[in-house]
Amino acid sequence: MLLVVRVLFVFICFSICFTAQSHGGRTNSDGCHNNRKTGEYHCHNSGKKTKARQSQARSSVRSLLNPNKNNFTCSGKTVCREMKSCDEAKFYLDECKVHSLDGDNDGVPCESICGG
Repeated sequence: MLLVVRVLFVFICFSICFTAQSHGGRTNSDGCHNNRKTGEYHCHNSGKKTKARQSQARSSVRSLLNPNKNNFTCSGKTVCREMKSCDEAKFYLDECKVHSLDGDNDGVPCESICGG
């Protein structure tokens, strides 16, 4: 019985040690941050992050890496005839996730405007 208790104690100690490891780096108030190498957004306080916060953080990173020079916004446009330019169509496909603009799933939105 004593041996079982000791083995169980050692197992619990190792489990805690391995699951408690984290890496250095600054985190936001929720304990989350972006991995500089992969761009992945993750949290060290599991259960604190939400899909909305994660999406907002990814959107912020994307906007820093790819600034929106034309000041487009996701305002509910869903079809190619509503787009005024190829740049706007690309913005809606990439940032607003309006996949209906890419009818053949080749990554080029609104072929009538952008070609392809």
